[in-house]
Amino acid sequence: MDDDPKAVELVAVRILGLVGTVLRAYGGREAIDAARRELPDLIVLDLMMPEVNGFDVVEALNYVPTRLVFGSWWSPPSTSPSRTAPS
Repeated sequence: MDDDPKAVELVAVRILGLVGTVLRAYGGREAIDAARRELPDLIVLDLMMPEVNGFDVVEALNYVPTRLVFGSWWSPPSTSPSRTAPS
């Protein structure tokens, strides 16, 4: 689950070959509702989301028997060399 639809689809496509069904949620509240209804074996969860964040989801689902994978999408800092020569 993630608030970014592109991230949801990227993860779903990668996992689809490993499992029979991939449920998608596009926010924390939707993820809580889906997890309570479907009782998934695995949840891939973004922690940094607006409104209901990943930490809220974990707290709300503390009784649901499942595995959680946590993450937050980020871009690593640029590793390209400086364009200016050191002084």
